[in-house]
Amino acid sequence: MRIKEKSNTLSCGVTSIMQQINLKMFVTSNCTVELVSQEIYEKHLLEWDKKLAKAFNSFGIHHCGQSAEHVAYGYKKVPNLSFLEVGAFSDIKKVSQIFPDISLNLRYSPVKLKEVTRKELKNNLLTMIKDGAPIERISVSCVGIDDTTPMHKVENFITTIQEISHEIF
Repeated sequence: MRIKEKSNTLSCGVTSIMQQINLKMFVTSNCTVELVSQEIYEKHLLEWDKKLAKAFNSFGIHHCGQSAEHVAYGYKKVPNLSFLEVGAFSDIKKVSQIFPDISLNLRYSPVKLKEVTRKELKNNLLTMIKDGAPIERISVSCVGIDDTTPMHKVENFITTIQEISHEIF
């Protein structure tokens, strides 16, 4: 609650997409949950996510790991959960089925971005969007792009997202 008193941005450091979605939501960073089983998550970590979630009216979980689905049923037990960041290479379709009513931010791999053609990128993004449907509740980001990524690849990502957006809407 002290953070809430001092700042109107509770989670932009965890995931910058919150600047677009909901500045009042608190998002906890669960990066290391990728390294534990659902059983360990539920036994040792779930209670802390529940405590945080109860302290805020709107709560989200940042899971940048590549298999958010492996703890999704544990995350499902967190009250007030209204946002989940789904790491690159996660099974988006499964996560979407487990969480049909919350906002999902789907992360595209910055390493993959360096390797794919524009056509492959568009196909990958369209699959992600389809698997995360309905479109109104999802966002897509590519975080962790560094100076080894050619600028045209970054521009491809932005342009492709814009094209898809215009095609869908």
